Amino acid sequence: MTKTEALRQIEEHYKVDVPEGKSGDWEVRRVEITKEDAERHALRCAIRPGRGEVPVEPGIITQLRCRGYIIMSDTPGEMHDHSRFIGRAHGDVLIAGLGLGMVACAVAAKPEVTAITVLENSEDVIKLVGKSLPTKVQVLPADVFTWKPNPGETWDCMWIDIWDAGCVDNLPEMTRLRRKYCRRVRDKIGCWSEERLRCIMRRERHEDRRWFR
Repeated sequence: MTKTEALRQIEEHYKVDVPEGKSGDWEVRRVEITKEDAERHALRCAIRPGRGEVPVEPGIITQLRCRGYIIMSDTPGEMHDHSRFIGRAHGDVLIAGLGLGMVACAVAAKPEVTAITVLENSEDVIKLVGKSLPTKVQVLPADVFTWKPNPGETWDCMWIDIWDAGCVDNLPEMTRLRRKYCRRVRDKIGCWSEERLRCIMRRERHEDRRWFR
C-alpha cells in the first residue's frame, strides 16, 4: 500500500459527520479545500518538513473553531496524529478532549473496544458534537485535571488531546496527567503530539550543549 492509499484509508474511517452549528464561542464549520489550496499546502510540506508532510486533497473538511480560531479539523494530518493510538485502542477507553469526536468515533468502530468515556470541559462542544456520537460513547462534562473517577474505576487505555497547538510547553502538563491516571489505566496512556514534542526538546537541548561547549 502506498502512502497516499494509506491516507485515503485513514480518511474513510476517521472522517466526521458532525452538522454545522454554533454554541457560545464554539462553531462547527464545513470548509472547501480547493485545488489551489492543496497545491499551496504541498509547497509548505516541501519547505517545512514534519507533520505538514501529510498531503491534503481537494474536497470538504470539517473544522471546530473557538472565537474564529481553528482548534481542529478532520484533515489527513489530524487523522494521522491519532492513528497510532486508534490502532492500539482496546477494551474500556478513556479519552480527554472531545473535539469533533473523530477519535471517539474511530475507536468506537473497533469490535475490541467495549466502552468509551470522554471527558470534555466545554458544554458548548458537547452540544455541538455529542448527538453525532455512537451509543458506545459516554461524554462527561468534566476537566481532566480536576475530575475524580469513582473508587476502583479503571480503563484499559487512555488518549489525551486537550491542547490547541503542539508546543513543548505542554510537556509538563502531559507528565502531570500521566502521573494522575497511571494507576487507573492498565495499558497505554497517549498524548497528542507528545513524541514529536519530545524529539524537538531533545534536539534543542543537544543544540544548546553544542553552543556552550
